[in-house]
Amino acid sequence: MNSKLTEKRDYLFDNLKALMLFLVVIGHILDPYIERQDSLYRYLMQYIYLFHMPMFIMVSGYFAKGMYAGKRFRWERIGKLLWLYLLFQIISGMTESLAAGQPWTANINFLRESGAPWYLLAMIWWYLEVFLLARFRAWAVLMAVIVIGILSGYGRHIGSFLVLSRTLSFGPFFWIGYYLTEDQVRSFRSWKGRWLMVVLALFLAVVTAVESNGALKELFPIVYGMNYGRIGTLWSPASALVRFCAYGAAGIMILGVMAVVPRQRRVWTCLGERSLQIYILHRPIRDLMEAAGFYRAVTSRSRMTVVFVMAFSVALAVCLSAPRITKLFRYVQDAPEKMFRLIGQNRF
Repeated sequence: MNSKLTEKRDYLFDNLKALMLFLVVIGHILDPYIERQDSLYRYLMQYIYLFHMPMFIMVSGYFAKGMYAGKRFRWERIGKLLWLYLLFQIISGMTESLAAGQPWTANINFLRESGAPWYLLAMIWWYLEVFLLARFRAWAVLMAVIVIGILSGYGRHIGSFLVLSRTLSFGPFFWIGYYLTEDQVRSFRSWKGRWLMVVLALFLAVVTAVESNGALKELFPIVYGMNYGRIGTLWSPASALVRFCAYGAAGIMILGVMAVVPRQRRVWTCLGERSLQIYILHRPIRDLMEAAGFYRAVTSRSRMTVVFVMAFSVALAVCLSAPRITKLFRYVQDAPEKMFRLIGQNRF
């Protein structure tokens, strides 16, 4: 990684990304294991999925300030993301097909979201938004993306095509992160009232647990860009209020976590610095585990077994942050740039 970027890196946000990665991996590894009617699963999924990706995307927006090097827009970042999206969409599609017992190419689709690579395509859209919108006033952009995010839920046909539904729905979190300043973070961390956010976040955790099969059952799909037909009120004005409240709940949880996560470098900070490789690589590994019969072998549905699977998920995230994997991932990530550079040298 560029040394200048490393010097400027705020360890709070790396620690946040590390925490979110643990939750992402735990959620994905648990997904094929516990049936959806299990009450513990419903609680875990409601709580984890309601805020972990909004926070992950907010942190991505915070670091997107580096998309401009002076006045030059860094198009090479978009090129790297596009390369990784195409590559891992193929890999993820193949492993998903293997896990489902289908032909290898059955789940390879570059135009619709599938597995972890959706985030890469969404990041491309958000980076392009930065190129188009960064010149406008922050309040105008934030108001626009919040309104568009809410109204997108009424679009029956947006769906998963080019990840547009998730891009629009999660857009407000990206732009909040983009406009968030270090001084604002420092002020929040020194504000005594920040502990109120912690209390409210814990209260929401309790409510989520109690209502995991009730009124909140469809809350996290609404945050994830599902159209309002999912809750049976596609054209109701109240549907917009549901997504707005979901945004608010996710925001409270994010602030609650930001209030307690340390700013100093910790032993787990490196996971936040290497978040992209962990996020992308863990999903094909899960599919391979499913194809190998891991979930059929672990038949117990006890709480201790769930804890074991969660511990395994954490261990997997740590293993995927190993220096050798980081070196290999960066080699693959930079391969197109190196190839074009080599071609350019040979031409002249």
